[in-house]
This record gives sequence, structure tokens and C-alpha cells, in this order.
Amino acid sequence: MPAWFSHSLKIVSSIFFYIIGTVALIGAVLYTILTGLTLFKTMVVIGLFLSWLVLYIIVIQKIYRYLFGSKNDDDQ
Repeated sequence: MPAWFSHSLKIVSSIFFYIIGTVALIGAVLYTILTGLTLFKTMVVIGLFLSWLVLYIIVIQKIYRYLFGSKNDDDQ
């Protein structure tokens, strides 16, 4: 498998997990707002938000590495 194809699949899978994380975060926030705020629900929303931020950073780093990384990586 060519290196560019492998890198592209890694980026697409990261974006897919980012979208799933975003949907989960929005769902948790809406559920918390509609059913009432409790300490447990707040902790779940904060945890999802932190994981969403980590996923965002991972996606941005992979896209940056793919677009601006060294050209020697294509031979691997």
C-alpha cells in the first residue's frame, strides 16, 4: 500500500472518530440540559469535552503532518 494512501486512511479515520465524539458531546449536552443538571451529568459532559479537545488536536496534527511533513516519509 502506498504511503500516501495509508496516511490518508489514518486522517479519514481520525476525522470519523472526531465526528462521533462531536455527536456524543452534543447529545450529552442536550440530554443534560433537557433532563436537568446533576453532578454526574456534568462530569460526563466535561469528560466528553476533554476527549473532544484531544481528538481535535490529533486530527489537526495528522492533517498538518500530511500536508507539510517531510517528503521523505512518502518512501516508507
